[in-house]
Amino acid sequence: MRPLFWAFAVLVAASAALLALQNPTPPGVRVVLSAAKPSFFLGENVLVDYCLENGSTAPVAISVGGDYRGASRSQRFKVTVTDARGQVLPDPDPRGGSLGGVGTSPTLAPGARWCQSLPLMRYARIDDAGIYTVRATHDLGWPKEQAPEGTVTVTLRMPNALEADTVVSSTAALPSPSGTVMGQLSKPYRDYTTLRYGVYLTPLTRLARGGTADAAAGIGAIPLPEATRVLIDLLASADRAVAAAAVQQLAMRLPDPEFDGVVGHRSPFVDGTEDTRRYLIRTGWRPEFAADVRAAAHNWLASSVVQDVVQGAFMIEAVGTADDAADLAAALGRALERTVTLPFETGVYPRPRGAMQELLRAADALAARGYLPSTADDPGQEALWLASFGRGARPAGWDLRMAGLLSHRIAYMRELALTKLPADAPAALLASAGPALQSSDMDLRIAALDLIKRARLVAYRQPVAAIVRTATDFMFMNFARNTLRDLGGTWDLLQIMAARVAEPEIGRDMLGPLVDLLEGVTGWGGGPIEANEAPALSARWTAFLDAHRAAIEAGAKISFSDPGVTPDLVPRSWTLHRRGRPDWPVR
Repeated sequence: MRPLFWAFAVLVAASAALLALQNPTPPGVRVVLSAAKPSFFLGENVLVDYCLENGSTAPVAISVGGDYRGASRSQRFKVTVTDARGQVLPDPDPRGGSLGGVGTSPTLAPGARWCQSLPLMRYARIDDAGIYTVRATHDLGWPKEQAPEGTVTVTLRMPNALEADTVVSSTAALPSPSGTVMGQLSKPYRDYTTLRYGVYLTPLTRLARGGTADAAAGIGAIPLPEATRVLIDLLASADRAVAAAAVQQLAMRLPDPEFDGVVGHRSPFVDGTEDTRRYLIRTGWRPEFAADVRAAAHNWLASSVVQDVVQGAFMIEAVGTADDAADLAAALGRALERTVTLPFETGVYPRPRGAMQELLRAADALAARGYLPSTADDPGQEALWLASFGRGARPAGWDLRMAGLLSHRIAYMRELALTKLPADAPAALLASAGPALQSSDMDLRIAALDLIKRARLVAYRQPVAAIVRTATDFMFMNFARNTLRDLGGTWDLLQIMAARVAEPEIGRDMLGPLVDLLEGVTGWGGGPIEANEAPALSARWTAFLDAHRAAIEAGAKISFSDPGVTPDLVPRSWTLHRRGRPDWPVR
């Protein structure tokens, strides 16, 4: 979904930019930055209020929003903080990703203003006391560098121990954050993560041990080994909420083997905290913590709560050794048995299937560190064996063992075996793709499609084409489409998509790749295909393909100057965007 949010935000910004170009910024429009007081303690949640004031005699159009969902801050604001020597302080979230969000394009009347409060510590990492100059701007949807900038100076002081107690108590008494409201200033709210200084570790620890789980976020923000030690100790808390909060914060500073390329990358849409995690690992992790983390991991792996098992698996993934294999295998075995009855997860792939994804990453990490199970006579050990097999281990009799796994009683195990089976495996093992392709388990069928694609098993081209003709699940269909294309079935694929343009639920998805056959198309937009035009569109594309088959099979794009390229190839509501040329068709 992230690309859709991004596209929405870009559309909002582009629309407002057009308004601004039509109405150049009049003089008298300015940004005023302010803070509630001139001096704060480091650790307080300092809110810098940004206000765009229209001091002109003309209305001013702006674009805001579309930049905050899943982000640490509103990303369209650009904030820099400089110290007394003119040094710019580091950005704690330099990549600044977001999932978009709602955008709006208000117009400011003469004398009106638009405001938003900016949490300063989300935009700059301020380690020391001093006097700081804060500069902030927002693109406002205007042409580059046209938007005005505001400036304010704040003094930040480091508290002593007694003052730190007071700051923590004051923070705890503030209301929970209710979310930023665009166009309105925020009232002070609680944010424990701003208490990221060593002076706060003792009062925060006291607060957490007293049952305030949210205090763990403050401890987790302190970039010191002493804070890591406290988080490890809190894992044993009898207060379930405190222990759960501590394990989440500890995970932020465990040495993730993904960062060293030991295990594969997670989806980039899963977590935007990589920069923070790298910083906390560098400043707060020490190798001597590993033994205690491993000991705690065994308890979390044994939990019946899925998220607990996920956390335990990540601990093993980060610092586990061969001595942890038995407990990991036991957890894998329990999780594999649960896959038989777990509700089918939709809208995501690979599907988490409970805790399996993180458990498998932990198994892969152990395999990367050289662990090879001596036996594999239960599901958990079999999963560890598959992990080492996937890393290239080929123990004697591996083909017989793999044959057993490909017919395992647990469908998820069969799926894992298919994904680990190499493309050059014996024909008898590759033949397992056939039964899997006919399974009622969609993920098993997807694994079969992947194997067919990797091994280029052209004998399955027609069964794969049959899936493309009938599948209604978009993700499953895409796997089948990609596989059919790789098997040399591009022409079959195009014909099928042309035929399925007539189907209301998926017609739009079928039409997009067909439109890409036209030369210079960079994108398209418009509403749904209307039911009364879908059959004609389908027939039109079928005829178009037949008329241009030779060119299409030769890999050529069809020029818009071709007489066959007519407006009835797209729905009435659609517009195609072309590289260096006007949109088409002109209606």
